[in-house]
Amino acid sequence: EGMSVATAPDGDAALAQEALDQCRLVLCDMMMPGRDGIEVVAEIRARRPDIPIVLITGYATAANASRAIDAGATAFLAKPFDESELLDQVRRVLERTDDAGKEGRS
Repeated sequence: EGMSVATAPDGDAALAQEALDQCRLVLCDMMMPGRDGIEVVAEIRARRPDIPIVLITGYATAANASRAIDAGATAFLAKPFDESELLDQVRRVLERTDDAGKEGRS
């Protein structure tokens, strides 16, 4: 799809990456070694209030969706999903972010 991707094995490694400062979007799993996705989302949001964050989980409950949004996630994607669902979600979130940025510059 022409997108560059940086990966990390866990939340602490993701937060330590210099690439985080350059990302247009973050995909974050809810269940990881060390910090869980909610903690990582909250930390990313504190550092980069502008970046869209999609939290991915196999534990898609209303309570988890609410926790994710409260922590600062832009969207919530339930597992299992296929490649087209993931790409659609990424495109939608980036489009909304790009549109909001255009409105802010008007």
